[in-house]
Amino acid sequence: MTSDRKKPGLTFWATVVVVVVLVGYPLSFGPACWVNHATGIGTSTIPIVYRPIVRLAGRQWNYPKFYRTRWNSIIVWYARLGIRGDDWPAGGYDYFGWAIFRGDTTW
Repeated sequence: MTSDRKKPGLTFWATVVVVVVLVGYPLSFGPACWVNHATGIGTSTIPIVYRPIVRLAGRQWNYPKFYRTRWNSIIVWYARLGIRGDDWPAGGYDYFGWAIFRGDTTW
């Protein structure tokens, strides 16, 4: 019995890399926020590395109004998933941090 199966080629591995990046990049945003909340690490890095996600979050992070999308509440929910208390993501183009927010939490 001989095996006629080929080893995975370049196309297969390129597809694997693209899928991992497209799924892993957005999923890594939440843990980056949680680490930042716990340690303060990444305050200036998160807005750069995760710029597309931060822009989708829109007005929470002082971006212009035209960046407001339906993804706002989902992104903020995911950023706060591992956070206890009244801390909410805050920041802008070059800063990411946490603010204590009490009041209306509808964005």
